[in-house]
Amino acid sequence: MGNIRRTNSKQKIKDAFIYLLKTEGYQKMTVSSITKKAQINRGTFYLNYLDKSDLWREIKETILTDISACLKIEPQNPHFFSEASLKEVINYLIKHQKLLFSILNSDLYPEFIADFYKTLVKIFSKYHNQNNGPLKQPYAYEVVFSGIATIFTLWIRREMRESPEELLKIIKAYRENAPTNILSL
Repeated sequence: MGNIRRTNSKQKIKDAFIYLLKTEGYQKMTVSSITKKAQINRGTFYLNYLDKSDLWREIKETILTDISACLKIEPQNPHFFSEASLKEVINYLIKHQKLLFSILNSDLYPEFIADFYKTLVKIFSKYHNQNNGPLKQPYAYEVVFSGIATIFTLWIRREMRESPEELLKIIKAYRENAPTNILSL
């Protein structure tokens, strides 16, 4: 019974966080505003989290860990994230659209996009520690992974207007074309 209550409380807290992120932003949000919106007492909040930054850290780490799990490097496609992995990421993003939309349209955007980019680099560099391309490090990773992170975040911020299939085509075009060719597509 206690675990069910704790799970319900955590979900209420996260729902309040999402709502307040959208309406007032992270900087203005307080533990009091979270507990009021979640209709719980402060003690319940502090049973689950140290403060609002602890809540944010847990939410962000969960998202990035889940995305990392989706992006598997597969033997048949060792050079880049496979289409199957990208589809898993897209499905995850769709499932968590409300949360991600709130984060990416709030004052947490710069922090989240930077950490998302670092996650992509970390996953890829785990399997590839050399760069034989024409663009050397750190420029190569910056160009490739900031672009992919931007495509995903722009799609979320635009309320996922394109279908998952259309988004995959966009990512494929990005991966297969030089920047000068992308603009003339």
